[in-house]
Amino acid sequence: MNIEEIIKSWKSEEKIEADSPINPVGEELSEEELQEVSGGFPCIITCYQEWSCHTTCLFTN
Repeated sequence: MNIEEIIKSWKSEEKIEADSPINPVGEELSEEELQEVSGGFPCIITCYQEWSCHTTCLFTN
């Protein structure tokens, strides 16, 4: 990998992380918190060639 490819990869990873929902590692929800969860926006991240990614979130009832 040359320096340009490394930088491109690094920048695309930052964009993916910025577009992704927060998911704190090692943090678990209590039973009460799990019972309160409802609905949501399922999101799909699709990546194409050249490290180009697109986030699609679907509204559900």
